[in-house]
Amino acid sequence: MPEEIASVTDVGRLGREAVVRLVRFASNHALLLTAVLFVVISVARIVGTAQSQGWTYDEHLHLGWSERFLEGISERWSNPGYDSKTPVSVPNAVFARFADAPETSLFLARLPMAAWFLLLAAGTFLLARRLGPPAAGPLAVILICLEPNLIAHSTVVTVDVPLAACTVLSALAFLAFWEHPSPRRGFWAGAALGATFATKFSAILLAAPLYVAAIVAVIVQRDRVPIRRGVVALGSCAVAALFVIAAAFGFQDMFSPLADIELSSQPFISLTQSAPWLRLPLPEAFLTGLDMCIAREREITWNVVVLGEHYSSGVWYYYLFHWAIKTPLALIAVTLVGAGVALRRRLWRRPHVVIIVAMLAVPLAYFSFIFRVQIGYRYTLMCVPLVLVLVATALAQIKRSRLAIAGFGAIVLLGVVENVPYWTNPLSFTNSTILDKKRAFEWTADSNLDWGHHDAAIERQVRARRIPAARVNPPHPLAGRNVFAVNAVAGVWEYEAHQWLRANIRPTDHIEHTHLVFDVTDDQFERMLVETRTLESQRPDCEVLDPISRPILLRDTNAAVCVEVRETAVIRLVAKRTRLVRHPHHVRVRVIERAPEVVGPGHELWYRMLPGRHLLRLDGTGKIIVRVESGRARAGELFTGS
Repeated sequence: MPEEIASVTDVGRLGREAVVRLVRFASNHALLLTAVLFVVISVARIVGTAQSQGWTYDEHLHLGWSERFLEGISERWSNPGYDSKTPVSVPNAVFARFADAPETSLFLARLPMAAWFLLLAAGTFLLARRLGPPAAGPLAVILICLEPNLIAHSTVVTVDVPLAACTVLSALAFLAFWEHPSPRRGFWAGAALGATFATKFSAILLAAPLYVAAIVAVIVQRDRVPIRRGVVALGSCAVAALFVIAAAFGFQDMFSPLADIELSSQPFISLTQSAPWLRLPLPEAFLTGLDMCIAREREITWNVVVLGEHYSSGVWYYYLFHWAIKTPLALIAVTLVGAGVALRRRLWRRPHVVIIVAMLAVPLAYFSFIFRVQIGYRYTLMCVPLVLVLVATALAQIKRSRLAIAGFGAIVLLGVVENVPYWTNPLSFTNSTILDKKRAFEWTADSNLDWGHHDAAIERQVRARRIPAARVNPPHPLAGRNVFAVNAVAGVWEYEAHQWLRANIRPTDHIEHTHLVFDVTDDQFERMLVETRTLESQRPDCEVLDPISRPILLRDTNAAVCVEVRETAVIRLVAKRTRLVRHPHHVRVRVIERAPEVVGPGHELWYRMLPGRHLLRLDGTGKIIVRVESGRARAGELFTGS
């Protein structure tokens, strides 16, 4: 009996000691455990969002190119959308093959993105620990978990988060090289940089500052590391980078003469003219991808919409402005505090910090002042973790006190609160600077708000919101309730298309931040027709017969409608589907003096016609019904006269 009592006493004592040790461990590692908790919640959020969102505009292009790449086909010219695609999406394509339904295919294809976020979190932790005190690592991880743009692009098949992860790993590897240049560290630095190139071609902006830093490291430390060994280390770095790029592209079509490669950008054309015999130690698919990105960025006119204005060549403040509206206010506040601490503690004098700042300065300068494809904050996403690492490094310098802990806790809480409304839709995040979310399109547009991820479900969402008689994405506003994609209203596709709507009617609601609800009164509709859709007679030489009594059937051909009105009338073209058409078709309608307009099944085009004769040319497949309140109209052969 005494032995049993002693045994029970020992068990109780051991249990109490375990609890005490656990509490002590939690107390000593509270920040680290908090960071782990945030990572777990972020991964759960990523997986849940990946399952709930529909296809974005370019996911099928990433997967399509990777599917072909798995079959040994890496050319890009067959599809303009293949211009910037890289093998980093191959795991996504492999995962998609295990699906038994389109919805499952998309979800499985997105799963590897969660692994990229974990790699980003791990790299951020290690980089911050190398730059600052031990607390800097967990602080940096918590901050990236509060950054909705990093979460958002971890939920879709794209390359921005993989690029961010590889950028952080490259910084980590080159800092290690700076501390002690050696062939082994040079190899790992080159391998990390090569992996960055294999994710996105804009990695070229990171190569220059990093390799310059490596050269400076060899020169500065020549007394400690022999210059010959340093040169070997630099060579090891370059060879490793080239090898990783070649390996990522499957060593396909290596050392092809430039004259045999179809190139279109001015830098590559000039190089080919100067040295057509030159054979670069890089896969042809890598060279053509880099070439097409340069050519497309220079040759295409882009619709850059910011603060309601349209710019064809971008504006210098685009990314700075979007950092201010797409970053949670909590992170903005903590960034400003961190900048103040860094200046006061003179952290900018540390070589490690200088290297990170150089990695930030080059791409930010290029994207702000030279780059023209300003269609999303995501292009500078690889800079965000580096900024947060510097912020965490500065914050870790602050002496730990109850006030400091309470302040950071308040910042974290504010960041969580601001993320909650966008928990399953982080792509559309804007911070509390924009209080009226219905009018966020007046501040920004494009992939900053809508990347097509709700297009497929918008009809269901309209019904779920019980929005009666709503017309979804009509060609122009109609009397009654209209639901428009936010990018259509903002003018991303055609800036002039909904200019009258933007100027005269305010949205009454939004659906998931990607679609806007407009209620148009009869008077407003009449005013729109008068101001923007009034047609004057051009006196076309076409024959007018009796009014149309039957629909016009279009079978991959052209037709025309000749309309004559003796007094001002309204004409309505209604697009329908027939039994001959098994899927939606769009009909292009050209009024003789106007640019073409596109009308899809179930939608209508309205015009106000002044007295006289008018010709409407129809091009497409489907069925069109023409209704004229007064006057006569007929369907005939396409009129080709002057």
